[in-house]
Amino acid sequence: MTGPDAGQRAALAELRGLWQGEYWITCDGGAWRASPHRARHVVLSAGSAAELRGMIQKDYARRRPESSSGP
Repeated sequence: MTGPDAGQRAALAELRGLWQGEYWITCDGGAWRASPHRARHVVLSAGSAAELRGMIQKDYARRRPESSSGP
């Protein structure tokens, strides 16, 4: 297992900046993962930052209260 490269670290920082209040987000260099703070048993897994961003957006849209809006 290798750590994230510079581009992945930048993408990870961006995702965390957008979603840190709602999701725990990691990247080990090849696998991207996110878990909602309110449902830690749920793990979203993706092969890229862009793919994970889309998964988070869809997951958040399903989970969010009707009166709330996300990043």
